[in-house]
Amino acid sequence: MVRIVDVHSYTDGRFDINVLGVSRFRIRQLDESMPYLMARVEPIEEITVDNTDEVELLAKQCRHLCEDLIRHQLRVAELDVDVRFPDGPEGLSYSIANLLDFTLIQKQAFLEMTDTKARLEAMFDHLAEMDIPRENEPKRLRAIDLRDWVSVN
Repeated sequence: MVRIVDVHSYTDGRFDINVLGVSRFRIRQLDESMPYLMARVEPIEEITVDNTDEVELLAKQCRHLCEDLIRHQLRVAELDVDVRFPDGPEGLSYSIANLLDFTLIQKQAFLEMTDTKARLEAMFDHLAEMDIPRENEPKRLRAIDLRDWVSVN
Protein backbone atom coordinates (compact mmCIF):
# COMPACT_ATOMS: atom_id res chain seq x y z
CA MET A 1 0.00 0.00 0.00
CA VAL A 2 1.12 3.63 0.21
CA ARG A 3 1.67 6.25 2.88
CA ILE A 4 0.92 9.91 2.19
CA VAL A 5 4.15 11.86 2.58
CA ASP A 6 3.14 15.34 1.48
CA VAL A 7 0.04 17.16 0.26
CA HIS A 8 0.03 20.45 -1.59
CA SER A 9 -3.29 22.14 -2.31
CA TYR A 10 -3.90 24.74 -5.00
CA THR A 11 -6.35 27.64 -4.91
CA ASP A 12 -8.38 26.07 -7.74
CA GLY A 13 -9.11 23.00 -5.60
CA ARG A 14 -6.50 20.67 -7.12
CA PHE A 15 -4.01 18.72 -5.00
CA ASP A 16 -0.57 17.24 -5.48
CA ILE A 17 -0.25 14.23 -3.21
CA ASN A 18 3.15 12.57 -2.79
CA VAL A 19 3.06 9.00 -1.54
CA LEU A 20 5.64 6.44 -0.51
CA GLY A 21 5.15 2.78 -1.41
CA VAL A 22 4.99 0.66 1.74
CA SER A 23 3.97 -2.70 0.31
CA ARG A 24 3.13 -4.18 -3.06
CA PHE A 25 -0.43 -4.32 -4.28
CA ARG A 26 -2.42 -5.10 -7.39
CA ILE A 27 -5.10 -2.73 -8.64
CA ARG A 28 -8.29 -4.72 -9.15
CA GLN A 29 -10.71 -1.95 -10.06
CA LEU A 30 -10.43 1.78 -10.71
CA ASP A 31 -13.16 4.15 -9.62
CA GLU A 32 -13.26 7.37 -11.65
CA SER A 33 -16.64 8.55 -10.36
CA MET A 34 -15.08 11.26 -8.17
CA PRO A 35 -12.83 14.15 -9.20
CA TYR A 36 -9.92 12.01 -7.98
CA LEU A 37 -8.96 8.39 -8.67
CA MET A 38 -9.81 5.66 -6.21
CA ALA A 39 -9.10 1.97 -6.56
CA ARG A 40 -9.93 -1.38 -5.08
CA VAL A 41 -6.59 -3.07 -4.42
CA GLU A 42 -5.32 -6.33 -3.02
CA PRO A 43 -1.94 -6.94 -1.39
CA ILE A 44 0.66 -8.99 -3.24
CA GLU A 45 2.37 -11.34 -0.83
CA GLU A 46 5.76 -12.88 -1.57
CA ILE A 47 5.82 -16.69 -1.57
CA THR A 48 8.07 -18.14 1.11
CA VAL A 49 11.04 -19.82 -0.54
CA ASP A 50 11.59 -23.50 0.31
CA ASN A 51 15.10 -24.09 -1.02
CA THR A 52 17.04 -21.14 0.39
CA ASP A 53 20.50 -22.50 -0.60
CA GLU A 54 19.42 -22.69 -4.24
CA VAL A 55 17.93 -19.19 -4.13
CA GLU A 56 21.03 -17.79 -2.41
CA LEU A 57 23.25 -19.29 -5.12
CA LEU A 58 20.99 -17.91 -7.86
CA ALA A 59 21.03 -14.49 -6.17
CA LYS A 60 24.82 -14.60 -5.95
CA GLN A 61 25.11 -15.44 -9.66
CA CYS A 62 22.69 -12.65 -10.63
CA ARG A 63 24.53 -10.20 -8.38
CA HIS A 64 27.91 -11.00 -9.99
CA LEU A 65 26.55 -10.79 -13.53
CA CYS A 66 24.85 -7.47 -12.86
CA GLU A 67 27.89 -6.04 -11.05
CA ASP A 68 30.08 -7.05 -14.01
CA LEU A 69 27.64 -5.40 -16.41
CA ILE A 70 27.63 -2.15 -14.43
CA ARG A 71 31.41 -2.13 -14.02
CA HIS A 72 31.84 -2.72 -17.75
CA GLN A 73 29.43 0.06 -18.70
CA LEU A 74 31.06 2.50 -16.30
CA ARG A 75 34.57 1.49 -17.34
CA VAL A 76 33.64 2.28 -20.93
CA ALA A 77 32.58 5.72 -19.65
CA GLU A 78 35.91 5.88 -17.74
CA LEU A 79 34.21 5.91 -14.35
CA ASP A 80 35.23 3.77 -11.39
CA VAL A 81 32.54 3.01 -8.81
CA ASP A 82 31.78 0.45 -6.16
CA VAL A 83 28.58 -1.45 -6.99
CA ARG A 84 26.36 -2.38 -4.04
CA PHE A 85 23.02 -4.18 -4.07
CA PRO A 86 20.65 -5.20 -1.28
CA ASP A 87 21.84 -8.27 0.63
CA GLY A 88 18.71 -10.41 0.42
CA PRO A 89 17.52 -12.23 -2.73
CA GLU A 90 14.12 -10.50 -2.76
CA GLY A 91 15.48 -6.93 -2.62
CA LEU A 92 18.22 -7.86 -5.09
CA SER A 93 15.69 -9.16 -7.60
CA TYR A 94 13.72 -5.89 -7.47
CA SER A 95 16.89 -3.80 -7.79
CA ILE A 96 18.05 -5.71 -10.86
CA ALA A 97 14.60 -5.51 -12.46
CA ASN A 98 14.63 -1.76 -11.92
CA LEU A 99 18.19 -1.32 -13.17
CA LEU A 100 18.11 -3.34 -16.37
CA ASP A 101 16.72 -2.01 -19.62
CA PHE A 102 13.28 -3.58 -19.49
CA THR A 103 10.08 -2.07 -20.84
CA LEU A 104 7.62 -0.77 -18.25
CA ILE A 105 5.37 -3.75 -18.98
CA GLN A 106 8.28 -6.16 -18.32
CA LYS A 107 9.17 -4.32 -15.09
CA GLN A 108 5.54 -4.50 -13.99
CA ALA A 109 5.50 -8.24 -14.70
CA PHE A 110 8.59 -8.69 -12.49
CA LEU A 111 7.00 -6.58 -9.78
CA GLU A 112 3.86 -8.71 -9.84
CA MET A 113 5.77 -12.00 -9.57
CA THR A 114 5.25 -13.44 -6.10
CA ASP A 115 8.11 -15.94 -6.21
CA THR A 116 11.62 -14.58 -5.59
CA LYS A 117 13.19 -17.68 -7.11
CA ALA A 118 11.18 -17.35 -10.35
CA ARG A 119 12.01 -13.64 -10.53
CA LEU A 120 15.74 -14.36 -10.05
CA GLU A 121 15.64 -17.13 -12.65
CA ALA A 122 14.12 -14.70 -15.16
CA MET A 123 16.81 -12.12 -14.27
CA PHE A 124 19.56 -14.70 -14.63
CA ASP A 125 18.27 -15.83 -18.03
CA HIS A 126 18.22 -12.23 -19.23
CA LEU A 127 21.69 -11.45 -17.84
CA ALA A 128 23.16 -14.70 -19.21
CA GLU A 129 21.98 -13.81 -22.73
CA MET A 130 23.90 -10.54 -22.57
CA ASP A 131 27.54 -10.47 -23.66
CA ILE A 132 28.97 -9.15 -20.40
CA PRO A 133 32.76 -9.04 -20.07
CA ARG A 134 33.51 -10.70 -16.73
CA GLU A 135 35.67 -9.02 -14.11
CA ASN A 136 39.34 -10.06 -14.47
CA GLU A 137 38.56 -12.02 -17.63
CA PRO A 138 41.10 -11.44 -20.38
CA LYS A 139 39.60 -9.71 -23.38
CA ARG A 140 39.18 -12.00 -26.39
CA LEU A 141 40.42 -10.61 -29.64
CA ARG A 142 37.98 -10.45 -32.48
CA ALA A 143 38.78 -10.11 -36.16
CA ILE A 144 37.57 -6.52 -36.15
CA ASP A 145 40.05 -5.71 -33.36
CA LEU A 146 42.93 -6.75 -35.64
CA ARG A 147 41.81 -5.08 -38.87
CA ASP A 148 44.38 -2.27 -38.56
CA TRP A 149 47.20 -4.77 -37.94
CA VAL A 150 46.56 -7.14 -40.79
CA SER A 151 47.70 -6.34 -44.29
CA VAL A 152 46.93 -8.22 -47.47
CA ASN A 153 50.62 -8.20 -48.55
